[in-house]
Amino acid sequence: VVNTAYLSKARMLIASAQERLDIVQFEAKTGKMTEILEMDVIAARQRGVLVRVLLDDEITDNTKLKDKLLDNCVQAKLDTNTKRTHAKIISTEKAFIVGSTNWSTPSIKYNNEANVLVRHSGARASMRNYIDRLWKNSAITAAVKISKSKQAALYGDGDYASLVTPLIDGANKRIWLVCYSMNLDPKYTDGPVRKLVLRLRAASKRGVDVRILLDRSPSWNTIVNKVNEQAIFELGLLGLNARREGTEQVTHAKFMVVDDVAVIGTNNWGFGGFELYHEAGIRTGETKTVTELALFHEQIWKGSN
Repeated sequence: VVNTAYLSKARMLIASAQERLDIVQFEAKTGKMTEILEMDVIAARQRGVLVRVLLDDEITDNTKLKDKLLDNCVQAKLDTNTKRTHAKIISTEKAFIVGSTNWSTPSIKYNNEANVLVRHSGARASMRNYIDRLWKNSAITAAVKISKSKQAALYGDGDYASLVTPLIDGANKRIWLVCYSMNLDPKYTDGPVRKLVLRLRAASKRGVDVRILLDRSPSWNTIVNKVNEQAIFELGLLGLNARREGTEQVTHAKFMVVDDVAVIGTNNWGFGGFELYHEAGIRTGETKTVTELALFHEQIWKGSN
């Protein structure tokens, strides 16, 4: 579910809910796209669905959405201020969507975004458990027992590095990474991001096609641009094939294609995304999903530099 396809898939999933609907969102910015989705959520509650919405407390507009939902008998609350909720999830009794899209007009209409719609029963159960734990206490670290499922294995808080490490080490053909930001902060010289980068270098040296694509944000986004410029410089010193997206269209997607497996989720490559925040995603070997993500990567890669 990439780019503008998100809105129709999200609305379809919300409309399909008959028993329960859970929303976890980092950012719900006031605007037309968010208003469409919030009305769908309220409609679900009005037809008798149990609805819960958990929003990060850092975003001012999230309070407005929370208050509006409460006024319409929807259970809604902000997370604890001790831990960032960076996950972006819509979950029902039938399926869930997880990925990079925030509830904002730029994210839904204009950005390069990547999500996945999952119906796998085991992954649904894991996601329900993950959300239940966050709803009960968003101050905890909600890791997930990662299954061996080839179709859909959920990961949660702090699980990303341990999930992708064996994939990188075992890669034979390709490792194609797309990420909004990569923070090679010198404070974390022995941190998880640098450790994975060194594994990428080892894979490249044994002949794997390693491509790393980072965002080139509009000029106002100085923080992401500075972080990614430094990352591209350091990756180049390591001999890695790293580029930034070639236009000012924001590439906010976060996914990796390793041979015939894909990992797609909510976390950027930074200490926070790897260790501190609430993040979630899926490892999958489902052929259609892997193929579509690889094509999406190639589409962005051709315009990068």
